Order: sequence, then C-alpha cells, then structure tokens
Amino acid sequence: MDDSGFAGIGVKGTFVFKEKSVLMIDLEGFVGTLKPEWFQSSGRLAAASGARVLVVDDSPFFRSKVAGILMAQGYQVLEAGDGVEALALFRANGDIAAMVTDLEMPLMDGLELTRKVRATPSLIPIVALTSLASEHDHQAGMEAGVSAFQVKLDEAELLDMLRKLLENRPA
Repeated sequence: MDDSGFAGIGVKGTFVFKEKSVLMIDLEGFVGTLKPEWFQSSGRLAAASGARVLVVDDSPFFRSKVAGILMAQGYQVLEAGDGVEALALFRANGDIAAMVTDLEMPLMDGLELTRKVRATPSLIPIVALTSLASEHDHQAGMEAGVSAFQVKLDEAELLDMLRKLLENRPA
C-alpha cells in the first residue's frame, strides 16, 4: 500500500490490483467527516470539541493514520515528523491541548521531546503511541513524563484514552 499520494480523510492510501492503482477507502473516517452526529451517541466525538492535538511520528503512514482518526472525531491536528519539529510547533502554538507521540524518531526521540515539554509550565497530556512494548520502555516513558502509554494502534483505545486525559486535565 502507498499512502504518500492520496491519503487523507476518507482515504487510507492506494494499492495496485491487476496492474491498476486503486484507492483504499477509510469508511469510518469518511462517514465521520460527513455525518459526525452519528458518532456523538458513543461519546467519542463530543469530547473532541475542536481541541488541538499535536501528532508526532516519523512514519508518514502512521502520522497520517492517527491524524485522520483524530480529525474524523472533531480534533484539530498539527503534525510533526520528529521531536525537533514537534517542539517548534509546541512552542509556536500555545493552544495545543494534547500530544500523541511516537518514541522512536530521528533527531529527537519522543522521550526527549516529552522531557522538554515537561520542562515548560505546560501540563498537557502526552500519549506515547509506540511499537515499543517492554516494561522497560513503559517505565522510561513514565519517567520522562508521558501521561499514558499505548502500543500502536488500537483506534478506539486511543480515542478513549485521549478523551479521558482531556476531560481530567488541570485548568
């Protein structure tokens, strides 16, 4: 699958079938964009209320996937491909409500990014969304200041976790 040319809300990417490029539809993202009220009864969309979330991942595929999931639920999303870019966006945008970050990235990893954000007065929730699953990785994330830890990628769990963190954040 190639997500570089056509990925976005309602489209996951493309693949080749019988020597022809075919768009792969993200049905939930598409419907959630057109009919967000269909998702309100589950409580998922109601918590988003336009909150701005910074999504940080060096993989364009995962970054686009997570951004699409969040946008379909009503979140505003900023995207960064590494910790250096994310820190610059964080410093330039004082209205970021939460951050979802990978831990393994070039230039500045998610742990260092979290430490730098925690060195500021900001108390935003930071979700580590990573393929690292060991107890050591989890402990390192918590010591750096991560609010929650999730192995990639359970969409419903991510949305529920983010909703709870935003509901319980300090004023």
